Amino acid sequence: MKRKYLGFIIILVVAVAVLAIGNSLGWFMSDAGNNPNNAQKIDYGDFDYSLVGGCDIRTSYTDGADVKYVAPGENMIYYKNTEDKWVNGPLTILNKSTIATNLRVKIVYSRWDSVGSAFVPTNYGDSTADFQVKNASGDPIGTTGDGWSYEPGTGFWNYLPGGKAVQPVNFETDPDGQNIIISSIGYSDQLERGNVYENAVVSVKLTVEAKQADYATWNQVKGSP
Repeated sequence: MKRKYLGFIIILVVAVAVLAIGNSLGWFMSDAGNNPNNAQKIDYGDFDYSLVGGCDIRTSYTDGADVKYVAPGENMIYYKNTEDKWVNGPLTILNKSTIATNLRVKIVYSRWDSVGSAFVPTNYGDSTADFQVKNASGDPIGTTGDGWSYEPGTGFWNYLPGGKAVQPVNFETDPDGQNIIISSIGYSDQLERGNVYENAVVSVKLTVEAKQADYATWNQVKGSP
């Protein structure tokens, strides 16, 4: 079974916003210890995130008329491999930051609204009907212990491993510093032949954002949720 995607939307946003010091720097107050003068000292550290191989939202099959098709359960994440070719695979980050950071993603997909009898753009999390996003272990995002939690007011999934901000990588114990955050995104493998998505025009949008964890809320670095 395949379904048609004519007006496919491909958007990836990596927001790397920091305050005051520069485009590649984060800032934070140092530990005052027992010396009150140290409380006014400002230290800084590197803020360095990238997506390994980049990221694109694609389908595996395109016919002679340039119509794109995707099968239920198909992973729509693509990245460039070492041969500079787009291949299907997970969304992987490379974190070289020396400071604690926040990471979040938003997935907006076309969902069939049976009440309005129309496809509507939906934040994955407000609804998960007919769509699936899987964490690094291949389980649904938000599974207990995977570090992902949904924030309904913004539509973002926040990544807080162990309930905390993402900590700097120890490159002595983790030389490559890479971390799979999402293994797959796509329409549900539970959809059956003859469903409303067949031959429909739909869209999927993935947004990835990162920022320094301390002294900067998402509202401050973006101006809005």
